[in-house]
Amino acid sequence: MEAPEVRWWPRVALFLGSQALSVVGTGMTFFACTVWVSTVLYPAPEQKAQLALALTALAAALALPRVALAAVGGALADRVSRRRILVAMNGFGGLLSLTLLVLMQREWLTLWSLVLLAALFGTVEILHRAAAASSMVLLAPREHLARVNGIDETLNALAAVVAPLAAGALISLPELGRRFGVAWLGELRSGLPIAVAGDAVSYLLAAGLLAGLSIPRPPLAAHSQGAPSPVRAEGEVLRLLRRTPAFFWLLAVAGAAFFCSSPLHLLQPLLVKFNLSSAGLRFESTLALVQGLAAAGGVAGGLLMSAWGGARRRKVLVLLLVIALEGLAVLVFGASSHLLLACAASFVWGMATPFNNAQEMALWQTLIPPGLQGRVLSARIAVTQLCGSLGVLGAGSLAALVPPGWVAMGMGGFLLLFALSQLLNRPLLRLELLDDSSESTGTLEAR
Repeated sequence: MEAPEVRWWPRVALFLGSQALSVVGTGMTFFACTVWVSTVLYPAPEQKAQLALALTALAAALALPRVALAAVGGALADRVSRRRILVAMNGFGGLLSLTLLVLMQREWLTLWSLVLLAALFGTVEILHRAAAASSMVLLAPREHLARVNGIDETLNALAAVVAPLAAGALISLPELGRRFGVAWLGELRSGLPIAVAGDAVSYLLAAGLLAGLSIPRPPLAAHSQGAPSPVRAEGEVLRLLRRTPAFFWLLAVAGAAFFCSSPLHLLQPLLVKFNLSSAGLRFESTLALVQGLAAAGGVAGGLLMSAWGGARRRKVLVLLLVIALEGLAVLVFGASSHLLLACAASFVWGMATPFNNAQEMALWQTLIPPGLQGRVLSARIAVTQLCGSLGVLGAGSLAALVPPGWVAMGMGGFLLLFALSQLLNRPLLRLELLDDSSESTGTLEAR
């Protein structure tokens, strides 16, 4: 494959900007859905168990397609124009957002219709992510991948900061309209559909930006010729893991991180509603503050990663230490009963995430040939999302029986200990040396 052009940055900036735009809208929608489930469907304190199970069902419906369709997404990304996939998925996501908008506005929305829409959103996301993740190496030089991934994490974190704050502001518009005499706003029963409308607009704008972007198509690996086949794709990934056990351990570390940290998204509303002293703030305002600070931490971490460019040596060691810090932050958040401590833990958790994601993704992107990245990165997404889904299901079920803080403490403590134990895993610590060994990228592709 030819190296990316010298003037690679404008294309990368357009690509990353379109992704961040879509993330803002999607974050607004799912913040609105969380508020709808927590304040409209199950508003009473005695409905804690029902609320926990409803949030679990919603999270599971969103995650299931990420696992079930990852192989399909990877096979398509390696054989079909990745730009066309990205444009199509953004367009379909916009249609789903408009559907949710109508159901909310007409008050036809039920838990099960929301779960179905979440599953469709999950389908859009996995096909989109497979094409987007494997496109990065085609747009940026290898030596800049860690930095570009850091910029991507920064933009996503900025989007995550904007999303809950913007959604909270939009949701409160009808109340403000009634208070200040703005008739057309005051007549709206709820501001939730307004937040969803922002998502539809962001999807369609992202599709328009990507429509004019040129993304090169990588050559197929010599052993991968033929029609798209999810079964063949999974077989190729399994052969790679058997041939190079260090990749298996890298995948295991990523899976553990998702298993233990993904439930925090589910547990945050429960902890905010039942555990934290919110200093007189409303539920949605407190939730927006906690989630906004986590995203602000992501911005800070992403900026540091972008400026630093990632570790040049001992990359796996740095990754493991950051994952250990992430586990510690989850543990402290679960133990928090005061808003200030929870906000601090949420910020640190958010700051660790872009370091973790960018460093790990750069390892995959530099060691896996471009013609295999769609399949390999989709397999990574499938494993991590399966682990995240199991973590969410387990945490949600436990949170219906025991205090949610205990669940978060258990998850964070396990991740902390697991990450520290991998400091003794020599094959994993030596993984980055493959880039300069006989098992380098070119050799992997030839096998």
